[in-house]
Amino acid sequence: MKEKPIEITAADCFARRRKEFTPVVIDLRSREEYDAGHLPGARWIDPREWNFFLDDLQQLSILVFYDADGGEKAMQAATWARGRGFRGACIVKGGYKELQKQLEEDSEVLAKIPETEWKSRIESLFDAQIRPVLEADGGGAEIVDISPEVLKIRYLGACTTCSGGAEGTMQLIDGFIQNWLNHRFDIQIVA
Repeated sequence: MKEKPIEITAADCFARRRKEFTPVVIDLRSREEYDAGHLPGARWIDPREWNFFLDDLQQLSILVFYDADGGEKAMQAATWARGRGFRGACIVKGGYKELQKQLEEDSEVLAKIPETEWKSRIESLFDAQIRPVLEADGGGAEIVDISPEVLKIRYLGACTTCSGGAEGTMQLIDGFIQNWLNHRFDIQIVA
């Protein structure tokens, strides 16, 4: 008998995204629905690529699935993932509809904060989460400019010469901003 996936609320989903081990959030709606709007940081994976996608993850990864309404599609995907060894696979009760409601209520949505406060909020996130990771490898980053669509960053220290890690560092920064502040920027690296 297959073990039923854990059901979490939209608020739990947001709380989990702000933890040290950020879950992989997967949108199960159609590609068109995903492109029209999705939870910042959520991934859409072509169903034909599921096996390859899961093969690239460690089984300790926490997977959070959502569909349009927290229904059968999410339950089937999470059950399948749990059967593949992902014991932390869970679904969001109410799906995307509930996530949207939670986004409207969540105080940690950057778009709700006056733009004059964005830099201090992002600097706080950098100080608490991003800079310690970069500094551990002798690098760093500073915020150069912020607009609603673009975040300009200058790499410092070892980050300025690490061509192989530049993309990974950008993904790290993007992931933290999406998970903690529920916003997606076009991140640009400037000299």
